[in-house]
Amino acid sequence: MIIYLALLLLIFIVFWTSIARKRENENKLENTKVSYPERKNKMEELFLKEVNSGEKKKKLTHLLDEFSFSYIKTLFEEDKIPYYAEFDNTLDIWPSMKTEGNINIYILEKDYDNVMKLIEENKKGIPVVSGTE
Repeated sequence: MIIYLALLLLIFIVFWTSIARKRENENKLENTKVSYPERKNKMEELFLKEVNSGEKKKKLTHLLDEFSFSYIKTLFEEDKIPYYAEFDNTLDIWPSMKTEGNINIYILEKDYDNVMKLIEENKKGIPVVSGTE
């Protein structure tokens, strides 16, 4: 019986420690400058510059296919809206990998209302948007 209690206590300590480390890492990430791979896109570069200077970012959505990403990317670039696409280069790294659900789009919080209006005006051209957060 004592062995089971000791084992249970050990599992609890390991679990609690892992949660504490995760929270500590998240806090560190919140307070550090954003460092992403080099980008050739001016709107992504502007997004990163703004975030590094203190602007808040917001996850807009995750996309289910490359076509949706291309369409939204074009809308944002035409309207000069800074954005960042996370995992959009997955096919460059591993061509046979499926990218379904892997492209996350981030925008600046201050642009959220304009972006939602833009998406609403153009939603017929966006075949798959999985939802906003």
